[in-house]
Amino acid sequence: MRLNFKVNKNFLKKIFWGRKVLKKNLGVALLGLIFFSCGNNEVANDFYLNAVKKYNEKDFESASILLDKAISKKKNFSQALFLKGKILFFEKNFFEATKVFENLCKKYHENFDYKFWLLRCYFFSNKIPDAKNLLTKMLSQNSEDWRLFYWKALLSKKDEDFESYFLALNTADEHLKNAHAVYLELSLIWNELEMTDKSLFYSSKAQTLQK
Repeated sequence: MRLNFKVNKNFLKKIFWGRKVLKKNLGVALLGLIFFSCGNNEVANDFYLNAVKKYNEKDFESASILLDKAISKKKNFSQALFLKGKILFFEKNFFEATKVFENLCKKYHENFDYKFWLLRCYFFSNKIPDAKNLLTKMLSQNSEDWRLFYWKALLSKKDEDFESYFLALNTADEHLKNAHAVYLELSLIWNELEMTDKSLFYSSKAQTLQK
């Protein structure tokens, strides 16, 4: 049994024309979305840079407002979130600061700066077991950073474990003595890149450690 279908050419033309229009509209919409996103990123970056200025001026309230605006324009803006967390810390809002740094640490596992600030939050909010667990993980990843032994000393003192306290301080001091070579190397690198300010900054740190 044969079924005969009559093809309506006008109908087919409408279908093809509709597809072209749809593709064109989708392309326009996609371009619009890209430009909108880029525009938002630029605005977010401007808010962030102004927030940094206010932060350096110790105007934390204005900086925080600008950071909120930056984050609203650009989701997952890690630099803005990091600065927001530091402001919350300095305002002694350790609960909110901890949430910020915990989220950053979850997304950026290798970032030691985020972990250091989270460690500070745990310590000053008296979450000592959390601080100890985090410090242990950090030491397993980097046992050469003198700052880690400084924090180990603080936690030992908190437990009144003075033997561990003095041992950690001594270890921190030993690592710190060797740090001048690292700072000298950084000074030379920045000097080669013609970044005089940074070169002088690290050169000064190296000279201080050698005294």
